[in-house]
Amino acid sequence: TPPAGSSINYHDNNWQNVDNAQSSSTMYGIFCGGGETCNVYNNTLNNISGGSGTFYVMYGPYYYQKFANCYNNTFSNISYGGNLYGMYFYQYYTQTSNTYNNTWSNITTSGSILYGLYIYYTGGSGISDKTYYIYNNRWTDLTTTNSNGVVCGINEYYRYYGGTVNVYNNLIGNLFAPNSGNPTADNGIRLQPYSPGDGSAMLSNYSYNTIYLTGTSTAAGFGSSSFNADNYTSGSTVFRDNYTLNNNIFINKTVATGSGIAVGHRMQNSAYLTSFLGTSNNNIWYMGSGEYFYDGTNSDATFAAYQARVTTRENASQTEDVDFLSTSGSA
Repeated sequence: TPPAGSSINYHDNNWQNVDNAQSSSTMYGIFCGGGETCNVYNNTLNNISGGSGTFYVMYGPYYYQKFANCYNNTFSNISYGGNLYGMYFYQYYTQTSNTYNNTWSNITTSGSILYGLYIYYTGGSGISDKTYYIYNNRWTDLTTTNSNGVVCGINEYYRYYGGTVNVYNNLIGNLFAPNSGNPTADNGIRLQPYSPGDGSAMLSNYSYNTIYLTGTSTAAGFGSSSFNADNYTSGSTVFRDNYTLNNNIFINKTVATGSGIAVGHRMQNSAYLTSFLGTSNNNIWYMGSGEYFYDGTNSDATFAAYQARVTTRENASQTEDVDFLSTSGSA
């Protein structure tokens, strides 16, 4: 446990043109793992390439830190051969954190997973009133070339004892898995609970975010989701994360292949509707093809059918092919 009042600060660094191609070891761009408070700001990682090991572009804040701030950082032009995490957000004891005004862009891997932001093990110490704020960030042009690859803008996993994650005003777009036959290859946002101590305490609020998906795959079985609510089963118990969706834009123009399905709002089973909280509303959903809703059994090919299924949620939401000034992540 770090001493009370201690802090670790990474700021105003510029790492560029790093080639780690001969290595199969795990690589870290920034590892923030000490001090009661962790501050990471005004750093640049650009033009980084490497071998076949896992690459954590930004690892932390990590485990014991009570307070954490990560802001005004740029991570770009990264090419790697192993699994890749844009930010590995591991906040077991953290009471509050702020992640904002960061950019992850033009990142490619041949590894099987690429997560822009991986939210892991929050709330592990059993303090249910902890709050995490993630806002004004960009995750754009993320690509896995793996034949079973999965790419996610944001992936929440193993929330454990809970706390609240507030995610707002972020941009997620141009996520690609051009060779993947995975049925959930391309995900704007995915929730993945795993054996939590108290599932009722977990809450994720997503508001004013823009998700823009496009592309397809050369492999059969490719599928996608603007928002993917997964669950975890242990014996007869099913764990799910409670979540709200408000004032978001979800655009999915991907083209599924084979048995894959392009989906706007995916749930792993119909029971997940109870975790999609009733305050969710005022979103824009658009599907170029595929289903507005799919839960493994039921599907809705029209927006009206989706609204009817989830009512009274989404009663003021709309469907529209939003005309963006630009779909480039650098714009």
